[in-house]
Amino acid sequence: MKKEFNWKRFWATVVIVFIAFIFTVSIFLSYSGQTAIPQDMEYIAEVNGKRVEFYGNSPVIREYERLREMYKTRTKEEILNKAVQNVVVSMLTEEFAKNNGFSLPEDFIDKVTADNVYNIARKTDITSSDIKVARLNVESLLKSSYLPTKINTFISRIPKRSQTSFYLFKTLDDLKVSMDIVEFDEVEFIRKSEINSNPKDIEAFYISNYKDMSLNAKIPITVEKLIFSDRKSAYSFISNQVENYEEKTLVKLDPEKNKNIITGLPDDINKISKPFFENRKYVIYRVSSITPFSSLEEKVKNYVSLKYVLDKYSSLQGKYSDKIKEALNNIKELLSKNDITGISRLYGVKTYRTGKFSIVKALTEYVPDTKGEALSLPRGIYDISIMVSFFKKPAGEVGIQDIDNQTKVIYKIISRDRIPSKVSEVADKIFSAYQFLYQEAIFSDWSKMIERSGDVKIKDISKFAKEL
Repeated sequence: MKKEFNWKRFWATVVIVFIAFIFTVSIFLSYSGQTAIPQDMEYIAEVNGKRVEFYGNSPVIREYERLREMYKTRTKEEILNKAVQNVVVSMLTEEFAKNNGFSLPEDFIDKVTADNVYNIARKTDITSSDIKVARLNVESLLKSSYLPTKINTFISRIPKRSQTSFYLFKTLDDLKVSMDIVEFDEVEFIRKSEINSNPKDIEAFYISNYKDMSLNAKIPITVEKLIFSDRKSAYSFISNQVENYEEKTLVKLDPEKNKNIITGLPDDINKISKPFFENRKYVIYRVSSITPFSSLEEKVKNYVSLKYVLDKYSSLQGKYSDKIKEALNNIKELLSKNDITGISRLYGVKTYRTGKFSIVKALTEYVPDTKGEALSLPRGIYDISIMVSFFKKPAGEVGIQDIDNQTKVIYKIISRDRIPSKVSEVADKIFSAYQFLYQEAIFSDWSKMIERSGDVKIKDISKFAKEL
């Protein structure tokens, strides 16, 4: 007997299949609508032609997730905007570092990852996927901290007042110069002028300050030593000059052995001291003589005359102001004519001829002489602003710089040679050798400079924030 076709079961099956098909299509469409990214949403920014991608595990998303934990009260758009800025600066910094000899070694990233993978993953069973994610996080962190710190340290060793000065430094490093330098010491000029024109005033200063001169320049003093039997006799002598002493002798006081006695002598060389109590007797000292100024050793004369000039510097500076200007003009003229012998005859000058050197050589080591040995230049000459002024002058031109209130340098560039050098080599020398540059660093300007130097295009952040 032929079976009758079961139409009810057939239609029931059709309905079930149709419902399943509709359900599957609806899920597919729903899923596609949530995950499909329009072409113009594949990247959120562009940095020097490189796209800053916007997808599940891209640097921007990772930075966004990190910042979201820190700024829970901020809007998605605010956090995403900050994340994009951080990634852009990181890319520019990385490019700047790569182009200028700074690098983030792969083995360094691997080591930091290995040392911290358990803390990053927050579990003990580590998979290859965990290591990969940890390495991405470590690399991102190092790019945002290690490279900027290294570059910042380098730039902080080169004090600058403007964003362009760093590049000026690199340009100057290509130069090697040789020069004639004349150090003009204003105090020494006045001192020698006074010795030759006004020795009596220096001698009067020497006598009126005989105790200090004796103790500091080790000049002995000859005194009369008057010995009294008792205190009353000693004070009677001071009051009435009654010659009632028991004994009188001439004694030469040594500045080192008899410091206390010299200190106790009267400030006025023509007066007598107060009584000293020595060996149960009372002693009064009266200065008999000191070494005449004209008979002093040359180095002692120099010391005394220097103390004299420093003591009266304000008045003497005014007295010699015109002569100082005249001397400086004379030095400049003689230097322009290469007359070093003529300059050497002037008061208060020292002359130096350098070998060829770069600004990095000067700042990290020293300025050499023609044999390559270090010159004994005044320390202030190593100030970077003064050093830069040297390297900006054309060959043959004479310049003048204040080193301090009393010292000037007049200089002439003899030769200028341009020899290209690598910034990375500059950095290595700065890091390893130079410790004395004045700390006037630009800790923030360099990052702004890098941002402005890059070609950065950022899309509408608000549209991307809606996808988060």
